Amino acid sequence: MGRLTQQLIHYSSFINVNMFRFVEHQADIAVELEAGDRKSLFRNGLEAVIALLTGVPDGEGWERTLEEIPKGKEDIFSIKGDGYDDEERLVNLLNELLNACQIDGWWPLEVESVNFSYDDTVRAWILGVRGQVNRYFVREIKAATYHNLKIDTGAIWRTKVVFDV
Repeated sequence: MGRLTQQLIHYSSFINVNMFRFVEHQADIAVELEAGDRKSLFRNGLEAVIALLTGVPDGEGWERTLEEIPKGKEDIFSIKGDGYDDEERLVNLLNELLNACQIDGWWPLEVESVNFSYDDTVRAWILGVRGQVNRYFVREIKAATYHNLKIDTGAIWRTKVVFDV
């Protein structure tokens, strides 16, 4: 069992955070997303990635604060996800956020908006601070994966995304 898995078991079988929940999943991290609509589901996925990068429980609770990161000018950056279906668009969008943070040096503060275009490409605008901030992330996430990914639609939209760490 990985360190995070042990911590999750110690706290409970899941941790409620807004409209997403971290769940045990082998050596990876899985996040269950719920929302009332498509746009909110994608937004919750982005919020989950931000939480994973910037402050999941480390034995002391929610520890990361804005005071711990380098000061810089806040700006908005955009990312997009395209694909054949919503599953592919969601994975691509989440991986774009991971790339913007871990490669391009953005520290994400908050999701400003999420919109779908006429061709179903999803674009998100994120408020963040740019600089050499990736060293402050609590973990590296390699990628969102397609492992058993299926988006259930209806009155409540649901899915579980597995991240390779």
